[in-house]
Parts: sequence; C-alpha cells; structure tokens
Amino acid sequence: MSSFDAWIRAYRPDENSKNSEISYYDKGEMVGMVLDLMIVHATNGQKHLDDVFRLLYDKYYKGLKRGFTDQEYQDAVAQVAGRRFDEFFRDYVYGARTLDYATALGYVGLAFNSAPASPNGSLGATITNRNGHYVVTYVKRDGTAWNGGLNANDEIMQLNGAAPTDEAVKQALFATAPGTVLKLQAKHGAITHDLNLTLQPDPDRAYQIQPVASPTPDQQRLLAKWLGK
Repeated sequence: MSSFDAWIRAYRPDENSKNSEISYYDKGEMVGMVLDLMIVHATNGQKHLDDVFRLLYDKYYKGLKRGFTDQEYQDAVAQVAGRRFDEFFRDYVYGARTLDYATALGYVGLAFNSAPASPNGSLGATITNRNGHYVVTYVKRDGTAWNGGLNANDEIMQLNGAAPTDEAVKQALFATAPGTVLKLQAKHGAITHDLNLTLQPDPDRAYQIQPVASPTPDQQRLLAKWLGK
C-alpha cells in the first residue's frame, strides 16, 4: 500500500506525512531481514533469502520468461524453507503488525534492545527559520505540541516572553527537561493565541542489536551461517 501511494504521496510530502506514512524502502529491508533469519533457522543454516531469489530468477525469468505473482513468491519461500510462513505474510506483509524482531534475532544469539533517545523533554514539533519567521513545519501526533494546540504553519511570535532566536528554539526543542513549561505566542493566519505547553518526555527510542550474554552453540553456529562466515 505504501509503494502504491508513493507517486501521489511519498514524493509530495506535506506537514502530516510523518504521522501517516512509512518508508517502504526501510520497512522492506526489515521484512527481508526477519524473513531471512526465519529461513536460516528453518533450514538449520543451509538456506537464505538469497536462495529464494535465485529460485524465482531461474524458474520465472529464465524458464517461463515472465515475472512472478505475490502468491508465487510466497510459495517459493515455502519451497526453500521447507515449511510455509503464511501467518508471517498475513500479519507482517499484507498486514501492519509490528515485526517480531526479538524472536528472529534470538535465533542467532542477538538481542533487540531499546532505550529513550534522549533524556530531555520533547515539544514534538519542528520549527524552521524562514527569513526570520519561525514557522512550525511539523507536529508529531499525540506529542506535547499536538495535544497543546500548536499546529503546522503556526508562526512563533514569542518564546518564553521574547522574540524567538535560533538558539532559543534549539534549546526549547533539544535541551529542555521534561516538565518544563514553554510559553508560546503563536499566530495562525490572522489569529494569535497564547499557549503554555508542559514538555513531556521524549517518546522516541534508540535501538540496538547486540549479542546476548551467553549464546548457545546452536546460536553461534547459525549466526556464522547467517553472516556467511
């Protein structure tokens, strides 16, 4: 669906695009990684996702002189893996469930960890200096600014009682503690309104893939197979 809409949405982003869309490039890579790990696990390290593409190339392009359907791709995965992954395709390819990274990486002795991206508070908005006018260009859904009434295309007239500057905006966006109240005067069209926004903790997360403390011999062997060692 994301790639289908790319020509009318992804390449013509608006102020709400980050709240409503994903990159099918990034998500496709993640789906491929998890599926590759599942194939490696199912075949005891003997097969990879690469083998699926080789099968498709030989059978459909070279043999039948055509491309392949979604179902034929799914069948090729099953042929290579020796088992079907119909639930995976239902939930994560045709559906929108969050990929089970922890289980897939666990097959090869890796852990999927996350932590807060920042200890600071988050306004949940992007403010851009446009020739001396500080304009809100993005508001994160359900963030501090969103819930407090700040909107995309608002112009910030005052920040904590003074005219905004690059340094003051940077401080407010990236280096202010949770619980701090920002006093904003914002103008939207002809209407000016005053807002008192209490910064919430930054909801963004930083992710890392790390080796588990004590991998089993099977995990170590599959990790070497997965990495091609």
